[in-house]
Amino acid sequence: MTHLSLTIILISRFQSKSKQDTNIIKYRRIPMKFLLCLLATVIICSANVNAQSKFSEDFQRQSLGEYDLQKNTKSNFEFYHSNRGILGFNLKTGQAGGFWPRGSDNQYLFASGFWLGARKTDPLTGELNKMVLIGYNPNSGRNWISPGRIEESDTLLNDANRYRIYFSTDMFAENGVPKIESDGPNWPLWVTDPLRKYHYGVPLYDYVFDENKRNLQNYPEGPLFISDEDLITVFKDTDLRLYEGGVAQRANMGYPLRMQFESHIYSWGQGDMHDVVIQYYVIENKSSETYKDCWFAGVYDPDIGVSANGIIGAKNDRVRYFEEEDLNLVVAWTDTSGGEGGHEFGYMGITVLQSPAVDANGFLRTDKLLFEPKEQLGLVTFKSWRIEDDILADNERYDYISNKDIDIQQIAGDIRTILATGPFHLRPNDKARIAFALNFALPAKGGEADGTFEDITGFIEKVKGSDDEKLQDAENNSLVGKIKQVYKEYYSSIASKVIQSESYQNFGKVYPNPASEYIVFDYNLSTDTPLKIVLVDELGRDIVVLFNNHRISGNYHHFFDLNKLNLANGTYFIRTESNKGSNMNKFILAK
Repeated sequence: MTHLSLTIILISRFQSKSKQDTNIIKYRRIPMKFLLCLLATVIICSANVNAQSKFSEDFQRQSLGEYDLQKNTKSNFEFYHSNRGILGFNLKTGQAGGFWPRGSDNQYLFASGFWLGARKTDPLTGELNKMVLIGYNPNSGRNWISPGRIEESDTLLNDANRYRIYFSTDMFAENGVPKIESDGPNWPLWVTDPLRKYHYGVPLYDYVFDENKRNLQNYPEGPLFISDEDLITVFKDTDLRLYEGGVAQRANMGYPLRMQFESHIYSWGQGDMHDVVIQYYVIENKSSETYKDCWFAGVYDPDIGVSANGIIGAKNDRVRYFEEEDLNLVVAWTDTSGGEGGHEFGYMGITVLQSPAVDANGFLRTDKLLFEPKEQLGLVTFKSWRIEDDILADNERYDYISNKDIDIQQIAGDIRTILATGPFHLRPNDKARIAFALNFALPAKGGEADGTFEDITGFIEKVKGSDDEKLQDAENNSLVGKIKQVYKEYYSSIASKVIQSESYQNFGKVYPNPASEYIVFDYNLSTDTPLKIVLVDELGRDIVVLFNNHRISGNYHHFFDLNKLNLANGTYFIRTESNKGSNMNKFILAK
């Protein structure tokens, strides 16, 4: 056990209380951030950090024992991340770990994680008990998660290399091999099926569990990278030693749920997505039980203020729901009573970007592989509360995230907030996919953030003689303008090439293959349909629309002259879109 993990356990033991000590927990939680700060020096001195070249922007630090704590390097939102699922918490110092813009002292996020609520059948009574798995407890700073996969072990394994935070920037893009060999296994995401990279886009990817197969010999299409910097972690809930309340108590309550998680963080070093970080979860039920009425909540502790004055700055934060329902957006900002004035603070937006779609019985839909936002559950519960009102019992936590209430009242203080989606049922081996986006922007009106509609959207009433171009810039650069760009990128540009029906995957035939001067595309339509045929390059980018019209049912034969397109040799796809969905057919051009 490393010094760092020992220190974290000591902090955890100090905070751990039984249900009967609820009032004590509430009383002692008030100075928790003071406690963490006081212990920072001890942790810094005792942490066994490798101080070699990996402190550069190009490579990450080596992990500390079984736990890994790293800082991202590309996005304008600068944050710490752990392989236990907590984002924005500097475990090494016990302080806030989310800053915007990069390199500044303007902190926005103390920590964040998740709660997963489920109703589990009691084997003795047959009743459905309310249970909540804690991915981040804002009351204590702890979570109940351990790195690794259930297939290998229920308990925590001291294997830092295998279950570290994988950074795409630490890898060679062409083969997924670490730039520093001692870092451990190759990049874990590979194009195991060539169609998946182009059809599925961001939401579905292939995590290769067997490290020996993470190579071009097994997967010649190569590793899968999505953004300028991808961060990949896997973790589980099966080690009861990490639970607050103790092993025996939590086992008697029915834990663990045997849930396994994959977390994929996407971030960009420039452009429209520079101020955006997307965290995408895959939640898999590895138990033999069906869990009813599941709820998944992103849990956030905004602390917006100058880092040197973080304790005072945390006491005057504000959080509110934004009234445009389709955006699933919550907005956080600060007033200036804690010395924030003049430091160019803006807004942190938190968005439920993707959530499950369910059938009439509440089970996950599987008839399509990607669902439009209007088909998804979306943001169903939004709650915010002050530090002194922290929720501690399972029943209370479950009721809180599942009450389908959207807070419209604005409160100020040291605020925690949840954005929950549900309910949905999880059968054994079911996978739910949920994504959140963190987005940052300055006040559209200039000056200090005030939380008004105009300041968040940039929609300022035009007056005679106004500069239309400046007004448009204010809208585009506002928090809402950036959020709308995120939706566009995620669904229109990145995730739009998803197969809409698995039964439609083998539509049509392209020949000759390899091709040199032309291709022939034969296909059959069983029903009348609008049909679009697009030539796509190996990066999934549209090159040219080859056909776009209505077709009646029947057999069809298309001839396309490739000489007219001036294409380089390489891999290409024919993408077809109809009322049955989308499909790709691969061919090689070799002149």
